[in-house]
Amino acid sequence: MRLRAGFIFVAMLGLAACGQQPAEQAAAPTPAPSAKAEAPPMDASALPAPYNTADLVKGQQQFARCASCHAAGPGAPNRTGPSLHGVFERKAGTAPGFSYSDAFTKAEFHWDAATMDQYITNPRSMLPGNRMAFVGIKDPEDRKNLIAYLLLETHRK
Repeated sequence: MRLRAGFIFVAMLGLAACGQQPAEQAAAPTPAPSAKAEAPPMDASALPAPYNTADLVKGQQQFARCASCHAAGPGAPNRTGPSLHGVFERKAGTAPGFSYSDAFTKAEFHWDAATMDQYITNPRSMLPGNRMAFVGIKDPEDRKNLIAYLLLETHRK
């Protein structure tokens, strides 16, 4: 064991003398810049109250809970749930190419901020029989932040 430790020490010394670092000490390569363009910063001030005072960063963080089933930006595909791009002012249950539950196909409302707030509070109680497995967001501030984020993100061009 002592011989092996001595060998490793000598090998490291030899590498150091050549100006090389052992693999475990080598600097990590710098990652290449991301090819994905960042979305422009969003500003909630143009939204109607109370969403004009929302924290959009927190709203985006809340959306992470939705993103496993929904996409929201321009060209967003349907996933387990429908695309949310253009959801506001759209009749419930009508996103193109998505197969909705009977509860949604029979729903007679259009999405707006107030309806979205009611829905994401408790999706099962607002629209019984829908297939959304999400339990809801109880905190009103979290819902406000999420809805403000959605109002901007789902209308981005």
